[in-house]
Amino acid sequence: MAAPLTAGATAVMRSEHAQMRELLRDARAGCEAMLLTDVVDRLLLLIQQHNPKQENVLYPTVDQTLADQLRARFVPQRAG
Repeated sequence: MAAPLTAGATAVMRSEHAQMRELLRDARAGCEAMLLTDVVDRLLLLIQQHNPKQENVLYPTVDQTLADQLRARFVPQRAG
């Protein structure tokens, strides 16, 4: 069963992960061109902005969804 996460929240996370991969590619190129500091600074800033969103928005939503699914599966429902 898919988690009822909003497309917006997961889309933002996926987009930021794509940005991080791009920055890591830039870091590799920057190493070769000796321009690493700017790329690493941008990567660090993005990760610092990204992690709290993941920890405070995405993870609690996943935790609640899983708890709801487990409760629905294993806790008997009362009639009436």
